[in-house]
Amino acid sequence: MKKIFASLLVAIAVAMVFYISVWNNKRGSTGVYPDTSTYVNSTGKKPEMGGRDNYDYDSGCFNKLQATFGEMKPVATFEQHPVDESFTGAIASLDLSSSFIARRFKTMISGALSDGVNFAGHYIIAEWGFTGVGGVLAVVDANDGKVYPFPYVANVGFEYGSDSNLLIIDPIDYIKESHNSFLCAALSGQPLTEIRPHYFLWGNHTFKSLDPKNYPPPKTDQDHLAP
Repeated sequence: MKKIFASLLVAIAVAMVFYISVWNNKRGSTGVYPDTSTYVNSTGKKPEMGGRDNYDYDSGCFNKLQATFGEMKPVATFEQHPVDESFTGAIASLDLSSSFIARRFKTMISGALSDGVNFAGHYIIAEWGFTGVGGVLAVVDANDGKVYPFPYVANVGFEYGSDSNLLIIDPIDYIKESHNSFLCAALSGQPLTEIRPHYFLWGNHTFKSLDPKNYPPPKTDQDHLAP
């Protein structure tokens, strides 16, 4: 019995050595665990080895993004869409009756109120994200606390300012700065090279699509935002 048990242990040990050997080979050769030996980031330095740095980076991601977005220019700027308003009053309490978004994401939105106005003169944008989906936001009117949902998601982020009514989904610079993302993909799983910026203008408590006209907007987050 002891001999059988000992033989079994030896067999398990041999199998484990073989498995580890094969796994290590995969880490450096397959698309899932790319070889980062030639990778250079935007600072001209190679990523430090160890931990996730050994396999998270697509060694060609930086070059891919430069080839795709290097010459691309924003079609709209914040300076082109200014808001001549500066909010100085007290921020109203969150109006939970104004939207199901206010009730469902009360904690996240309330936290954003404490940071003050950050959009279009007297509005506050609250952001949060879902793994596998992307980033979402809601707009709060600082004057009355009413919440307005935004029906689209961002792959890499939103850009906006307190002195403009322009909102940009996935700005060019944000995409290019994401070159060290896992497998050169966004939080949503979409390849970074397939993402395009989208521009919206805020007015009368709603967003109007400014650009692009010939490219589908970011996917609607209905599954996560539905009441």
